[in-house]
Amino acid sequence: MFVASFAIPPRGGLGLAIPGAIITIVGAILWFQETNDLYETWAYAWALVAPTGPGLGMLVYGLVRGDRELAGDGLRTTLVGLGLFAGFALFFEGALGLSGGRIAGLDDALPVIVIGLGVLLVILSLFGRRDAGQRA
Repeated sequence: MFVASFAIPPRGGLGLAIPGAIITIVGAILWFQETNDLYETWAYAWALVAPTGPGLGMLVYGLVRGDRELAGDGLRTTLVGLGLFAGFALFFEGALGLSGGRIAGLDDALPVIVIGLGVLLVILSLFGRRDAGQRA
């Protein structure tokens, strides 16, 4: 489906690119889980299916078709999905030890990491508002 989306005229193929990317990601996750016998990773791997999958479909389709707006939207959606995946993976694997082992020293470092990410988000949101005001 993903490859076939590029045979359809611009913007029309987006309807195949998004589900094609989702199906591709689900297949890759299932392959990884079967190979490594890590099925418990579904607790956080869903973030790779959605919103990362649709974002990746939009990003690649936008890049191939030269649609910068679509590629930018896809990049933001992909980054949100990857952030969710990383955050939940850190929690489930590092703090809870879902797959059998915890990350050493995470109990002390996790509060500092979360506060740092919060400060980073506040700083990024301030820059985003300034850019939005300049465009208006």
